[in-house]
Amino acid sequence: MFRGLAGVSREQMLAAAKAVAPRLAALPGYVSRQLGSAEDGSFVDIVRWRDLPSAHHAAQLVQSCPQCREFFALIDSATVQMAHFEED
Repeated sequence: MFRGLAGVSREQMLAAAKAVAPRLAALPGYVSRQLGSAEDGSFVDIVRWRDLPSAHHAAQLVQSCPQCREFFALIDSATVQMAHFEED
């Protein structure tokens, strides 16, 4: 979960998130992605990976992706809540 920086519109955030989609889908272990937004301006970005090692590897790889960096630059880092979950 996260919020955009002050002045970043919902439309800007969604466009940046959409630009990241093909890059994520090309990463090893990618399964699916769901992005949602709430009326209060917060977003949730749920990315499913084949397994936890794939998720951790992807987290490293996205740091070198220009589209990912552009997306991350719009996010208020103080609001980021990131977690990894495994299906039961």
